[in-house]
Amino acid sequence: MSESPSQSVSLWGKVRRVLPLIGVALAAAAALAHIGLLLRIFGGRIAYPYDLEWMEGGMLGHALRVLEGQPIYAEPSVHFISYLYTPFYPFAVGSLGKVFGVSYLLGRLVSVAGFVTACTVAFSVVRREGGQRRGAIAWGLVAVGLIASSFPHTGAWYDLVRNDSLYLGLVSTALFLLCYHHQSWWKVGLAGVLLGVGFLTKQTTSIFILFAGAATLLLAWRRLFLLVPVVGAVAGGTVLLLNRATGGWFWRFIFELHQGHDLYWERVWPQTELKLLKLFPAVGAVAGLWIVATLGRWAVTRRLPAADERRRLYWLALLFVGVAVSAIGFATQWAVENAYIPGFFFASIFVAVAADDLIRRAIAWRGPILGGVVALLVGGALATQLVSQ
Repeated sequence: MSESPSQSVSLWGKVRRVLPLIGVALAAAAALAHIGLLLRIFGGRIAYPYDLEWMEGGMLGHALRVLEGQPIYAEPSVHFISYLYTPFYPFAVGSLGKVFGVSYLLGRLVSVAGFVTACTVAFSVVRREGGQRRGAIAWGLVAVGLIASSFPHTGAWYDLVRNDSLYLGLVSTALFLLCYHHQSWWKVGLAGVLLGVGFLTKQTTSIFILFAGAATLLLAWRRLFLLVPVVGAVAGGTVLLLNRATGGWFWRFIFELHQGHDLYWERVWPQTELKLLKLFPAVGAVAGLWIVATLGRWAVTRRLPAADERRRLYWLALLFVGVAVSAIGFATQWAVENAYIPGFFFASIFVAVAADDLIRRAIAWRGPILGGVVALLVGGALATQLVSQ
């Protein structure tokens, strides 16, 4: 029996609706594989009772001093010399250690909690930008999968007894609040607290604090009168108190000794940027395509960006800020690959947002066929990158 015209039209309609989803399905499948692999690695390493990285034991030593009420920042001796980090990570591990005991397991659980928080933020950003559209959840998974795939490129760092993942969770949550809740006074205040604590976890938060101030000035300038004092009170106030309590040793460790490190300018530009692009080529290509397409559309229509486009510009700006933080961090003498973490993280968020937006605009412009082609190109490129990692 031959197919009736109405059945043929119905079948073609289903194909047209499904076609744009094929590309994201490919990318999401590869992303899920990376997420599953990273969870398996976390599960196999989290309770390992020895150092996975040479500074893990030293960081636990800091936490143990917190537990025992001994100072972290004091005159160096044969017994103890502080790391050049701000204190919140060992303070968190040491404080929890009063209940659970200081251990590698506890330190890694704190790091994994920070990493999971950051990944939740990444997923939530993409989900919000996608709205109710089909595929938004899948693109959120792609963002998380891209972050997971960067694990070997960052020195296998995300679950270590180090401060990076906790700092990433604090900073990303604060930036999420400022993007989507900048009209709420108390949420801006909470973002300020998180940024302040982020600085007390890792000093490179200072660059994100500058971005947060500039973004708040553009989004809701009156909230700046809350954000600045809160960040200043939490970060600056703690620095002043600790520096006074330690007779100046706190500032010497977290700032002055860093000034003695060389800065390799070729890593600031262009070595780090080229390295990130080499490791994440499809991410760079999709982000570039979105920038060109968006600038072209604005030039043709001569219209200012709408509210949803301004949000995407916020996350695009954070891509560049994250890369800049990575470049500055890696350019510092004795830096290692964990400096790449912000660059990979914010690039992963933006490219998932950009990919979904490119497909949606292609559908709006020329229908689901073009949308399907764009989805296959974008999703296929990201899937290829993920599979090759």
